[in-house]
Parts: sequence; C-alpha cells; structure tokens
Amino acid sequence: MELDTAKLAKKAQAWNDNEDREIQQAIKDSAEALKKLNRGQLLKSKDSKDRALTHKSTGKTTLTPAYAKKTGKRKPNLLLEGKFQQSIFLTVGIKEHSFGATNFKTPFLVNNYGLDLFGVAPSNENKESVIVSRNYLNNYINKVWRI
Repeated sequence: MELDTAKLAKKAQAWNDNEDREIQQAIKDSAEALKKLNRGQLLKSKDSKDRALTHKSTGKTTLTPAYAKKTGKRKPNLLLEGKFQQSIFLTVGIKEHSFGATNFKTPFLVNNYGLDLFGVAPSNENKESVIVSRNYLNNYINKVWRI
C-alpha cells in the first residue's frame, strides 16, 4: 500500500487544529486510570498535595482512639470498596480537569478534610502523564496514521 502523503498531511493538520479537543479526549479516555490514582492516594491517607489527611476539627492525621478501636484502623482512609470511592468522577474542561464525588458523604468529607481530597498528587504526576500521553498517542495513530 502506497502512502498518500497529501491525505496524511491533511489529517495531521486537522489533528493540530483541534489539539485542545484531542487532549481533552485523551484525558477522558484516561478517566478510570486517573480515578484509580486518586483512590489509591485516599487509601494511603494522602490528599492531592501529598499531605496526610488531616481532620480540620482535631488537626490530627490519626483517628480518635475511640473511633480507631471501632474501625480497627489508626489513620483515615477511604476504602476502595466504599460507595464514596465508587462515586468519584472526573470532569474534563478545556484547560483542566477536576475530580469530585456524588456520594452523600462527600460534603461531610470535604468539610472535614478539604477539597484537596480530589486530584492527582505530585507523587503521581509522572504516572498521570504517562497514562494520558499513551491515550493521546494511540488516538493520534488511529486518527492520523490509519489511512
């Protein structure tokens, strides 16, 4: 099969003309993996800034002794199988993306631990970049190089 360079150039230019939309699509295609990064941080009692989850009222990163005894854990974590974890979503905008959750516990958790519960921490930014870049390149190959 002979390479049609004119057709390839046209597709490449169309890709470049819509680069913001293509980046958005790569992020959307990465949503599950990015949510998994956020969930992993929460399970390790870390927020999106790589800080320990700190309760606003107590100022502590550990649970109260009574609650720790009741739950069998010393640090706050939001279990992967929990409904809060399952309700985490990713919204993709033109220049940024953001996380949120729809579970009824969300306002309580945000009030106690802050909005930094949501997002990818600096320690995971390289992973985030690889995940999104892989989808971006796969989309480029499929849309531009498949003639």
